[in-house]
Amino acid sequence: MERAKKMKLKILFIINPISGVGRSKKVERDVETLLDTEVYEHKFVYTKYKGHAAEISKEIADRFDVVVAVGGDGSVNEVAQGIVDSRTAMAIIPSGSGNGFARYLNIPRDIPDAIKVINEANIKSVDAIRINDNFFVNIAGVGFDARIAHQFANSKRRGFLPYLKLILNDVASFSSEKFTFIIDGKRIEREIFITVFANSSQWGYGAEISPDSKIDDGLLNVCIFNKFPIIEVPILTGKLFDKTILNSKYCESYTAKEIIIISEKEEISAHIDGEPIIFPNNVNIKILPLSLKVIVPTKKRRFIL
Repeated sequence: MERAKKMKLKILFIINPISGVGRSKKVERDVETLLDTEVYEHKFVYTKYKGHAAEISKEIADRFDVVVAVGGDGSVNEVAQGIVDSRTAMAIIPSGSGNGFARYLNIPRDIPDAIKVINEANIKSVDAIRINDNFFVNIAGVGFDARIAHQFANSKRRGFLPYLKLILNDVASFSSEKFTFIIDGKRIEREIFITVFANSSQWGYGAEISPDSKIDDGLLNVCIFNKFPIIEVPILTGKLFDKTILNSKYCESYTAKEIIIISEKEEISAHIDGEPIIFPNNVNIKILPLSLKVIVPTKKRRFIL
């Protein structure tokens, strides 16, 4: 009797046509050539507007085995929104600017190499974070980085240098904001420059804002930065890239499972995975341990990121 054929995994590629100009059609060509068709049965869909990837991933959750976010951290966030707590795993082909979550997972930006990772089908469960009615998987923040996220979203230029220019233009003039943080029940009031809620270590572009973070430990790292003199910017920037930022006297850090943010203002300007968002003046953040499945490289394979 002939042995029954192994069922193929159903995989959907959700492509952001704006992210990574000129790469979207290359993704299709490379997938058709390089994807292991003994493992996968594949389809493509292109997003048409902001939030579309979240709608698609929510609709197909549990109907596809794998959904691939082809884009930047915003695309990754949208795809994750729909499949948290489902059996569907997320894979990533990075084509954004910072690619913080993909960098943390060691997923290469080179399309053929990223497809090789998908072919390995090595699935790992990681933490996701609920923030009010939304989710994030990498990093959220309030303060200066939220302001930059809002400005960058409205900019036509992408990449590290335009992002850095926005930072340098505003860092001296930004005023600290007063927040109350309730971190696992402990109340802390601070005038902050930046507060980062980090699931992974990566801010993007290789900058490590929370080097101790792990995405599968059931904990969220909270990094509170006080206002610092403008002369300290080059030193602090160096610390981001040599993974010593938490040693700065301007930083205090905590780990937590649940955080409440309270502002005296009517609204809180924030970002989730680099995407700008406005919350009411009371925000609840809660870790969801091992609630998201992702495809990651095997054998600690190192790629050029």
